[in-house]
Amino acid sequence: KAKAEAELLAGEYKKTKKEKLSPYYFDEDIVSPSGGDEYYLFEILKTYFVKKDYKSSVEAFNDFLRVNRSDETTNRTVFYLGQAHYFLGNYRTALTMFLYTEEFFPVLSKKWINSTLDFYKIPASLTE
Repeated sequence: KAKAEAELLAGEYKKTKKEKLSPYYFDEDIVSPSGGDEYYLFEILKTYFVKKDYKSSVEAFNDFLRVNRSDETTNRTVFYLGQAHYFLGNYRTALTMFLYTEEFFPVLSKKWINSTLDFYKIPASLTE
């Protein structure tokens, strides 16, 4: 411990570069469903998310969340919305989305929460 503290004080500590995660897709969203909520979500993923158009993905996911849909589809959509914010660098919003989905996808959400925290910088106004 003393050696690590001495290295930090001497400026010899090297930050490890964090790698962003790759997009995650739920199995049920990979194949085109016959209709309903799942089809609409599939179309958003295919049209925007897969093409890495995360700004349009956020808009489409938010519009989709305004209509009635199953709880399962809602939870997956919120998770995808979190990923879109993550890739846009909106880490605070991404973190909120992943915390929401943690109850439904505990292992997966935890992985994304940890990665989001690696990149999130607390605004100076909140630390003063």
